[in-house]
Amino acid sequence: MPLAFLIAVLALPATPTLTVPQPPADTVSISSTTPIEAYIALSATKHGVDAYQLLATLQCESGLDPHAINTKEGSFGIAQIHLVAHKDITIDQAFDWQWSVDWAAEQFSKGRQSMWTCYVKQFGDIADASP
Repeated sequence: MPLAFLIAVLALPATPTLTVPQPPADTVSISSTTPIEAYIALSATKHGVDAYQLLATLQCESGLDPHAINTKEGSFGIAQIHLVAHKDITIDQAFDWQWSVDWAAEQFSKGRQSMWTCYVKQFGDIADASP
């Protein structure tokens, strides 16, 4: 089951009810449960965003590696934060995977998913969906 980790999250005490999104057939498949995946689900729920889309985006961007570095683009951490574009974010924040996951979920909640190339490749540009 691609999002089995969400089921584990539902068993945690004091967490909000989580609706398990169904992934599109042609996107990434998530088959294991890790603390990072569980945290992504919790953060997505906290920010009211699609847990699968957030997870798939971060998995594509960094392989869920909190120490990922893209030297070509100057992007860092699990969310591949482009520090040149986000001058208010420090390198330490970018490498703090919990902070970065929460920041990414917050950006998703503000409709800024399209800043991630992997989001656009998997789910399309949200600007294209506007009337």
